[in-house]
Amino acid sequence: MRLRSIVVCHIAVALCLGPAPQGLFAQAQKNTVPSYSRAASQFPDPRTQSDSTVETQLRAKVHSHPNNYDPNHTLGEFYVQRHKLQLGANYLNKAEEIDGHHYENGYDLALAYLELGQADSAQSQLQKMLKTYDTADVHNLLAEAKDRLGDHASALRQYHRAAEIEPSEQNVFDLANFLLQHQNYSGFLSQAVEYFRYGAEKYPDSAKLRVGLGVAEYADGHYDQAVDALCAAVDLNPNDEKPYDFLGRVSKVSPDKIPEVRQRLADFVRRYPRSSAANYYYALSLAQLSKGDPELDTVLLETLLTTAISLNPDLYEAHFQLGLTYEKQQKGPDAIHEFSETVKLRPDFLRAHYHLAQLYNHSGQKELAGREVEILHRLRQQSQGNSEMR
Repeated sequence: MRLRSIVVCHIAVALCLGPAPQGLFAQAQKNTVPSYSRAASQFPDPRTQSDSTVETQLRAKVHSHPNNYDPNHTLGEFYVQRHKLQLGANYLNKAEEIDGHHYENGYDLALAYLELGQADSAQSQLQKMLKTYDTADVHNLLAEAKDRLGDHASALRQYHRAAEIEPSEQNVFDLANFLLQHQNYSGFLSQAVEYFRYGAEKYPDSAKLRVGLGVAEYADGHYDQAVDALCAAVDLNPNDEKPYDFLGRVSKVSPDKIPEVRQRLADFVRRYPRSSAANYYYALSLAQLSKGDPELDTVLLETLLTTAISLNPDLYEAHFQLGLTYEKQQKGPDAIHEFSETVKLRPDFLRAHYHLAQLYNHSGQKELAGREVEILHRLRQQSQGNSEMR
């Protein structure tokens, strides 16, 4: 159970999105730049005027008309478009004080506050806006602010309201992903699965909803369904590395699906031969022989693992898998080297210490074997203590 929660945690971090309306699965799916207003079209073509020239002109207009909404708003938008968020927020706030009836200015001000880490200010701005603008985007962004403030119950209500007003792909995704990320609350995980299933059915061409569904199914212990969803995500967008990566992470838990997974991970390597993850996950799938598989191609397996390690020497899992491969071939010194590399990178990796103890013992290196047994004993005691504290 703990292993599953660790994997889900790693995937959730990888999937977590930034401010709405883009949603929560940030690094996996979000556009890297927040969705500020349409005001960029107000500015001259950068090929004809430099930013410094435009800035000087805009600041001059503010200086000439300090209490006019338009110049303050335009200068604020200019700055946020260029990621000078504090300056942008200052001028957008000034525009808001002058005339607080402009949706675009108010929304972008709240988004700038969130990007600056000022969730309290964002929440106040959005709650004020809701009195006039009961829109899905405002509810979605308010949910993000409340989540950052730790008010998860209110955040859930806001995400739900956004999806209720506008059940778009992104809003359904954000609601389901919020539930997934807070699955420790009673009932949240089952609701996450339910909403991801609804979204995947409503938007059958959405790869990110399939990825979310796969992660949620995995967290809920539905391993075959998780692999099916992730395979579907890969098929929908075969040029995106992320669904392959998630599929590789969870594939071990569904032995019956190994042939389907292996086919897609082979394609992962063909598309991304310089990806350490691609080489490692394909090797892992090859090592998982299922009924009817031909004999393991150890040469290909070693090639994939050594390639993964050369591309990412810190990939301790690849060192461990290569150690297992050498151990099965009775290449004791090579296996010891790889398991030793594993524990250098991951000192608390119990399985690597166990294999080292066995190999040292078989090769007559009793002192080294005893040291590994002591490490195993200490790590198990620590693990048991941590479990009792949870």
